Amino acid sequence: MLTRYFASDIANRPTVCAAVHDGRSDEALTTAEEVALIERFETLAPLARCTQATGGGWRDADSEEAALVYSVHSFTCTSANQCTGWAGYQAGATASMSYLYTMAWSNGQWSFTRDSRAIAQ
Repeated sequence: MLTRYFASDIANRPTVCAAVHDGRSDEALTTAEEVALIERFETLAPLARCTQATGGGWRDADSEEAALVYSVHSFTCTSANQCTGWAGYQAGATASMSYLYTMAWSNGQWSFTRDSRAIAQ
């Protein structure tokens, strides 16, 4: 998801953070995971930079402008080389559908496939 987002031609991007949803709320990734993602996506901000605004949605803690948070939930691995997880984003007070992603390790790299059906289907 992040690769597709950062490869797109979006002018005036909001602050973008990544999180894991634990069933109750969005939580920060581990420090090592956040650092690895920020090294790969230089404009990604740590989750501490994105705060929940009164009435819902996300805001940049510094600028108070709307922020975008990508969130992964229900992440499970059936083996060392096969995992699935649901992911979506919330931008300000607007949220995307969650989509199921399948991750497979083969030939020394992960491949990602998005199921085009939405979570409600």
